Amino acid sequence: MQNRLKIALVVAVFFGLIAAYGIYNFLSHQQKEAESLRAANQDIVVAAQDIPPGTTFNEETMKKGLTKTTFITTTNRRQGESGKDPRE
Repeated sequence: MQNRLKIALVVAVFFGLIAAYGIYNFLSHQQKEAESLRAANQDIVVAAQDIPPGTTFNEETMKKGLTKTTFITTTNRRQGESGKDPRE
């Protein structure tokens, strides 16, 4: 009888360790996925209302937002090009 109890205890501890490892593995995967989603978003500042020319920016005219980083593009400039907008 004593042997059966020891075997049951060892089996229970073994399956408990397997379950703990599985939960740990699942949660670490979820955390990595959440971090990658968080990194895929970028904080931006946008106009909260129409801003007439010459108006100084303040907290009432601006608000924070989020956007996907794939929507934010950068202009690659070759050496010698000016940083001015070509439409000006």
